[in-house]
Amino acid sequence: MFDEVKGYDSIKCNVVFGSAISNIQLGNLEEAEKNIQMMEDIFNQNLVDQTDIATIYYAKAKLFNIQGKNYEALRRIDDTINVCIENGMKPQDLFLTGSYLIKVDILNNLKKYQEVLSLLEQVYDMNKLSKKEENQVFGHIFTQKSRAKLGLGDVTEALEYAKKAKAIFFNDPTRPNKEVIISPDIDLAKTFVAGMH
Repeated sequence: MFDEVKGYDSIKCNVVFGSAISNIQLGNLEEAEKNIQMMEDIFNQNLVDQTDIATIYYAKAKLFNIQGKNYEALRRIDDTINVCIENGMKPQDLFLTGSYLIKVDILNNLKKYQEVLSLLEQVYDMNKLSKKEENQVFGHIFTQKSRAKLGLGDVTEALEYAKKAKAIFFNDPTRPNKEVIISPDIDLAKTFVAGMH
């Protein structure tokens, strides 16, 4: 992909990272694995800052999560968070919201519902000061909270959180949700699934 391009390794790594994340979200997992391998090659040649390892861990966590490799995914997302914190980021930094939400999804998959609820409180508190509750980050928080509450047997509360998440995603003007039946919005679909259990 970049054989002819010399230098600019940090930019190359960022482009490949974006491609890896896109491929994961599109279900092109073999391509995502190739992207991650390309990132590792750039990293192993010491062509980029060593703190960039966090992006590799993050991409691997997302890939392993999609593949159902929960323990590997959990290890990698913890590595991502730890590298960021070791390099000066505060644990409450909003930059870590995405990593924490991936961790919550993995913990829900592992049925560690109390850990999920605890981490979700932290993520909620981190974001409530700078975002309105209509922001999609809260939709993700409520979807995961619904899954955890359902896992703990609290169906009523699970449904309430699923409804809150659904309202956020449905009313977001940036999402293609005008015709729910044919909407390609995966996040909205997850709220319906959470609400049907």
